[in-house]
Amino acid sequence: MSKKNIVIYFILILLVIITSLWYGFNTTFQRTVSPLDITPNDVAILIEIDNPSKVYSILNGDNPFWEKLSKAPSIEKFNNNYNYIHNLFVEEDNNMLFDGPMSIAIFSDTINFLDIAILSPNNGNISLTALKKLLKSKLERDYGILDFDGNIDGFKIVDADAELTQYIALLHGVLVYSTSKRLIVKLHNTYNTKNVLSSDTIFTNLRKTSGSKAHARLFINYSSITELISPIIAVDRRIDFNWLNNFASWSEMDLQIKSSEILLSGFTSSESNKYISSISNSKPLKMGVINLLPFNTNQMLWIGVSDFEDYYQKISTNVTSEKLSSRVNNNIGGLLEVLSGEFAFATNSASLSQVMNNSWVVAGVRDKENANKIFKLIDVSTGNNKESQYNGYKIRQIKDEKFISGLFGKAFSTIKSNYYTFITDYIIFANSESSLINLINFVETGKTLDLNDNYKDFSDNISTNSNLLLYFKPKDILKRISSYLNKTTSQLFESENEILSSIQGVSIQMTSGKPYVFTNSYLKHSDVYHEENLATWKVNVNDEILNGPFLVNDHQTNSKNIIIFDRNHILYFIDAQGNILWEKKIDNGPISNIYEVDFYKNRKIQYLFNTNDFIYLLDKKGRDVKGYPKRLHTKATNGIVVFDYLKKKDYRVVVAQSDKKVYNYSITGKEIKGWKLPRMQSTVNKPIERLMVTNKDYIIITDIDNQIKIVDRKGKRRIKLKGTLNKAKNSDFYVNKTNSKGIIITTNVDGKLIYISSSGNINTTDFGKFSPNHFFLYEDFDGDGSKDFIYIDEGKLKVFDRFKKELFSYDFDSDIYIRPMFFELDAKQQVLGVVDDDEKTIYLFDKKGNIIISKGLVGERQFIIGKLSDNNKINLVSASGNTLYNYRIK
Repeated sequence: MSKKNIVIYFILILLVIITSLWYGFNTTFQRTVSPLDITPNDVAILIEIDNPSKVYSILNGDNPFWEKLSKAPSIEKFNNNYNYIHNLFVEEDNNMLFDGPMSIAIFSDTINFLDIAILSPNNGNISLTALKKLLKSKLERDYGILDFDGNIDGFKIVDADAELTQYIALLHGVLVYSTSKRLIVKLHNTYNTKNVLSSDTIFTNLRKTSGSKAHARLFINYSSITELISPIIAVDRRIDFNWLNNFASWSEMDLQIKSSEILLSGFTSSESNKYISSISNSKPLKMGVINLLPFNTNQMLWIGVSDFEDYYQKISTNVTSEKLSSRVNNNIGGLLEVLSGEFAFATNSASLSQVMNNSWVVAGVRDKENANKIFKLIDVSTGNNKESQYNGYKIRQIKDEKFISGLFGKAFSTIKSNYYTFITDYIIFANSESSLINLINFVETGKTLDLNDNYKDFSDNISTNSNLLLYFKPKDILKRISSYLNKTTSQLFESENEILSSIQGVSIQMTSGKPYVFTNSYLKHSDVYHEENLATWKVNVNDEILNGPFLVNDHQTNSKNIIIFDRNHILYFIDAQGNILWEKKIDNGPISNIYEVDFYKNRKIQYLFNTNDFIYLLDKKGRDVKGYPKRLHTKATNGIVVFDYLKKKDYRVVVAQSDKKVYNYSITGKEIKGWKLPRMQSTVNKPIERLMVTNKDYIIITDIDNQIKIVDRKGKRRIKLKGTLNKAKNSDFYVNKTNSKGIIITTNVDGKLIYISSSGNINTTDFGKFSPNHFFLYEDFDGDGSKDFIYIDEGKLKVFDRFKKELFSYDFDSDIYIRPMFFELDAKQQVLGVVDDDEKTIYLFDKKGNIIISKGLVGERQFIIGKLSDNNKINLVSASGNTLYNYRIK
């Protein structure tokens, strides 16, 4: 039997004991002893329940949360065993079951992970002899009931098949159940010593604050809790929990169970030598950081103290204070004075690997101007002399890995690189410039935690003013928590993912008071979940989106519209506000981009595209332009391209067809006279490319074997290659802006850069070994005015400058299968967009390699970036499944 099931089983047996306790067996104890008189004071957790059957009936009543929990194998087993034992002990003349008080004492154990004792005081007549007789009559023969060894009044139940022995004893008038003989002996020997809970003054005084109407009372002994949880923690992570030993002495919280909530409220003792004393004398503060934290924050530790200098003195030793003072150039007084006392750690990472780049420390400042001067002096003293800007925010760095932990405490030590900026009256720290930019974008686009509907629903039960708040969402941090646990425990958590996902949030809040600190914990279950997404709006269509989105102009409103196609070949025309203006069924899925043309040359826009059999031309209202759609005489094998050589609306529509010839049509659908109908050996499935070099057209045709033909405007060969190209299938052609080795560049199947001269000569440059499926882009990534060489191969991004120096690299969690795209957000800012379709996530990299938005952009196909309306706001539009998303990114 697993340890998990053992724990459940002996809790169930406790209920049997309580039954016997209240049914009036025949021997009377000489005196009454409280369970606290025999419970050692090194107990880690103590739970007192006055009426177990009432608690169980509440759970099994109208309680959606318990109903959801009951689907878990462990809880289901609990319910089945409870019903079995209920039937085992029910007597015909007595239906009162489990109405007596009981205590559950949980201890750490180096062998069995934990030991649990279930204790019940003597409130009547109990006979172990009668209890043994009853058990023998109802238990199967597989169980043996034997007297307890030694001088302890009790017996043991031996289950040979399960290799499990359970013990029931009367210890000085207290009925005790456990599966640990050592714990039974320990309880027996602790009686009449000073090492019992009834002699612990801090515990007993705190216990007096507990309520009499609570469903249960929970006591936590911080000096023992670390040792208790240590066996389930991964060995290399156990040191991270040592702080619990010195947090406080005891907490007591009254438990109230509601249909979708669990509330714990009570007090924590406050001693001068414990961490809790650092907040116990402070005035409660109102939490303001939620106005800056990302809307999808899934873990937050917030602390608010009215006197930060007093707080700092209490959490630091003389040694640590001296070290920090030397780090800040002996300006510790000025630093402590400028901080307001509100500070928080927050993250929205889904896994441990993402924590460093998706976490922040936010701290309030009293005077932003003065704070800016002090922190600048500090960062200069650590060797920093650089400052960058993003959207008007200055970004600097304090080069001291222990600065944050030295200032705020070890709980904030995730931040080590200390890039910082100021937003309103707060300073924000992160591990990278891109992390700061990410948070700035959350703030500027209005996607902050205070506006998250799920958080607003949850926070109704969080006090506005307090001194400490820990908040987390079990669903989102499951993978991250698993990395802290040992393998067995991690697998257990993962197996209960459905149940954990139904928990909207968990919080622990503490507020200063005399003589104790108010302590509240809150857990909320909810089947109503507001989707947390960065999207400004989203549109659901009838079926999966297979083509698009395409961004098109509106000649009447000067705004943009969006075109998408679903699996049923329905075209949707959507305006900038996300309204579907019209739908139109076409014969098949489009295989080209959407091109804007002015068919009538009257400054009105129509939209041109093709399927395999037809070329379509639609006006703004979805009507076919006269003469369209035009059926192709043989099937198209690639998407059309549209050329307007002289910018006089004399359009050329170029398309390859199944006869392997490339056709050239006018906008009216007539074949262009003089076009030589270039023919390839294999099918052409890639759109025709056109480059302009020294006022000459180079029209490049590529077939499925990656063989190319370069022709002029009339279809005549312009360049005859002198050598083998072996072009990579995911690499486009570009005009060479770097050197004079050739006029056109691309890459071959090995990733070598290929130069094609005007005479057809081929030269190469080696940037390293890449697979045949790599993507290649030739863009000015770093914004220095020179083109850079961008490779994405499998799951790795690499950017090289013209001297082949690696500017930037990034490893994705999955291979990249969708062509990356390069966009201009404005005249000064360009971004590289990459879609990870496995994660259904879009990454945007700025010129420094910073991920400007690293979480929350949903997409599994190519996307578009641009202004939807005339308001200078930049939008990103993407699609996933049958949903179209619009994000504001600037």
